[in-house]
Amino acid sequence: MKTRTRVLALLLAVCLFVTMLSGCATKPYVMMIDDVKIRQGIYGYYYGYNYYNYFENYGESTVQYYTITSLFQHVAIYKLFERNGMKLTAEDEAYIEDMRAARIEALGGQAGYAAFLKTIGLTDKLHREILAISPMYTQLFEYYFGEGGSEYITEEEVRQIYSDLYAHEAHIFISTENVETVEDRDALRAKADEAHARAVAGEDFSALIKEYGDDEYMAAHPEDGYYLAQGDSGSDVIDEALFNLGIDEISEVVETEAGFFIYKRLPVQESYLDSVFENGTAYATYVEMEFSNFLMDEMIQYDPEYLQAYYEVDFTQAASAFAYLASVNSAATTGTTTDAAAAQ
Repeated sequence: MKTRTRVLALLLAVCLFVTMLSGCATKPYVMMIDDVKIRQGIYGYYYGYNYYNYFENYGESTVQYYTITSLFQHVAIYKLFERNGMKLTAEDEAYIEDMRAARIEALGGQAGYAAFLKTIGLTDKLHREILAISPMYTQLFEYYFGEGGSEYITEEEVRQIYSDLYAHEAHIFISTENVETVEDRDALRAKADEAHARAVAGEDFSALIKEYGDDEYMAAHPEDGYYLAQGDSGSDVIDEALFNLGIDEISEVVETEAGFFIYKRLPVQESYLDSVFENGTAYATYVEMEFSNFLMDEMIQYDPEYLQAYYEVDFTQAASAFAYLASVNSAATTGTTTDAAAAQ
């Protein structure tokens, strides 16, 4: 315990010195988003988090992208919350306090918490504002997309969207994988044309799949078929052929690098939709996505403007706060000491 206290005290002293050098006390605002001034600590928090998580594998451009996206969402949530005259509830305030207390505990107490904030350039008040984003997001989601909200959408409506989005298809696939000559390919094309002619003449499509097809699963389960959304096939020519078909219509022969396809579009089965929506996850995911799009519609109206102070601060130091937080969280999980990690 004494060792950890000494490490935290040393970290706090270093952070205080680095923060003084950064000049954050005299330059609190580093950018504007729409008409909102962004303080150094708010920017540093999001930048530090994203730098720690993404820089090593994805580089600075990804860090910047996620930082700006996080800041835009931060501003959008506060603006929408204020625009609708909303207030944090007692339960929300309790959540914020619980999250703050958990972070203090994870950092070993008030000294570690103070070091964490100083490294980023945050005050406790600004940190609470960031923690408030989660309950504000939840309130806004319920306000707009909950039952009775202006953007509310029922599960039945989402089922219909899924039904329209997906194509249920069966196909005859004639592979050209082992073709070596033009003549061989021409022979397989003739075979595909023959199968197509028989299909459009009204012969049983499932029987034709079994007679001509090289897709083993399709041959074994021709009535089941596949469900595809646009893009799932990985081929624009397949998408164009399949998604322009009406129910029970048969496509022309579709030529791809893999071989020749003949598609028949089948009706979307209610049993399939039941399986997709049985546990509520598909509905919840779709509505969450719609809320993200709703926020994006707000966010695309914003223009960022970097202020002079932005160019005078090294925000990468904020990443060390998240590296330290991760190390103490890891120590709490594994039960091991992380004095070396904390010293870093």
